[in-house]
Amino acid sequence: MNTVEKVTSAIENAILTGDGTYTPPSGMQIYRSFMEAVGYTPAEYLKRRRLSVALSRIRLSEWSDAEIAYACGYSSQQAMCREIKTMLGMTAGEYRKDTCVYYFPPYAGSRVCPLTVAKQNVPAVTALHYYGSSLQGLESSAVHAFLSANPEYAGRLFGRDGGQVGSRFRYTLYITDKSANTTGFETGESHPAFTSVMAVTSSPNMEHSINAAWDWLYAHWLPHSCYRYAGETDPTHTTAYFEEYLYKNGHLYRLKLYLPVIHSNAFYRLHIEKLTCRILACTVSGTDAQNRASRQLVDCLKERYPYLLQKAEQFVVIGDNTCGVLCEDAVQDIHSPLRLIEYWERTCIRMELSGGCDPEWAEQILTEWALGNGFIPVCQPDERFFMAYHTDSNRADAYLPVK
Repeated sequence: MNTVEKVTSAIENAILTGDGTYTPPSGMQIYRSFMEAVGYTPAEYLKRRRLSVALSRIRLSEWSDAEIAYACGYSSQQAMCREIKTMLGMTAGEYRKDTCVYYFPPYAGSRVCPLTVAKQNVPAVTALHYYGSSLQGLESSAVHAFLSANPEYAGRLFGRDGGQVGSRFRYTLYITDKSANTTGFETGESHPAFTSVMAVTSSPNMEHSINAAWDWLYAHWLPHSCYRYAGETDPTHTTAYFEEYLYKNGHLYRLKLYLPVIHSNAFYRLHIEKLTCRILACTVSGTDAQNRASRQLVDCLKERYPYLLQKAEQFVVIGDNTCGVLCEDAVQDIHSPLRLIEYWERTCIRMELSGGCDPEWAEQILTEWALGNGFIPVCQPDERFFMAYHTDSNRADAYLPVK
């Protein structure tokens, strides 16, 4: 058991036993370890976990506020109520009447990459756009083309996805030296220097390592931290994720990954509700099942139910091999490979998320909360955890059927 796991275990034990005298250890090494793994100091983590447990008891138990406060280790009922008001902007009484539960999950112990969270000074840069007919290998081609044309380049080199322009895909490099050879690139806009709070990690120059580092940073570290992605609310160049290429003698050897972040209270909004819906779904088996199920679903909808495809508001993903679309009305004459999955007044726990969320992580969060609060997750073939992605925005809802 490493240091972070030992401290989080002690914190959970203190909350479980109502030990209000427990003080997490301090020190620069522990602070750094906690920030790397959890995104909080030990004291901040204790504060949020204690409040999360108290909030669950307020909503789901018959205890009085005073009983809950002392059971969770608060010095008084007033201290707990002040914490609720500060963190949620509502009183304990208002929270009892609210329709959702606020939840801060315990540390799950994921793989840790070296990480810093601090203000980063990004220099003034000029954009260079590189185009290709395919996304596959586009980034590597852009960097190779630039370094080949500029073997003595001594400036800093950044990059990020440039989106699709017509039928072509674009990758954008950002350079600090305007005298560089830009043959093969389209010169774009210039950006002034800026300073922003960033979560920064690094990766060897190998595609699987880079993807794994981004996945850990965005899908595992960020959701458990006291930050959220700044680009969700302010999608400018100063708040967009990007990479910096580290090279020697014209050869790329490592990348630094930058994720602009802003502070968040990191409580998840969970809704306990009765779900009634119909899902027109397609299930396949074998390799790459989810992608094939998605393509088959869309093809069948285009051919047989084009009106459903046109007005679909949410697409559903169930497990690794089933995709579907939420449909309000009963669909007649359903033919294979499509089938109808129906929920009627089924109790579900729902969590609102951004569309880029990792489904496995979302299922883990909902399952942990359910088991810790007297619910049993249902796991039947057609009645289990699923994600519903909104077609009109980058939002998603995670559903866990329970009993």
